[in-house]
Amino acid sequence: MPDTAPVTLQATPTTANRRDAIIAYVLCLVGFVSIITCLVALVWAYIRRSDAEGTIYESHFQNVITTFWTSLMLVIIGFVLLFVAVGYLVFLGTFFWCLYRYVKGITRALDGKPFND
Repeated sequence: MPDTAPVTLQATPTTANRRDAIIAYVLCLVGFVSIITCLVALVWAYIRRSDAEGTIYESHFQNVITTFWTSLMLVIIGFVLLFVAVGYLVFLGTFFWCLYRYVKGITRALDGKPFND
């Protein structure tokens, strides 16, 4: 009887996955000016994540989703802390944290790499 090892299937990323991830990041970056595009990016990431399941681009869609919800919570905390003047620092930190994650994500998507190695 031949010894057969289990076959692990890894989905092959497509150019559509790459394009969709880049679109999500661009919408997020435009979201700094218009919050509506950030919401569109969130919906886009939720819809496209299943198409990219098992590929390197799944991590990019997960990054967009995680960054959105975390930044929303930080903004809410920032509003509460405005009364003690610390909220501005929370807003500033959230802005740079989001900017870093989106620029890192779009750069890695353009290079064909997952968000985290």
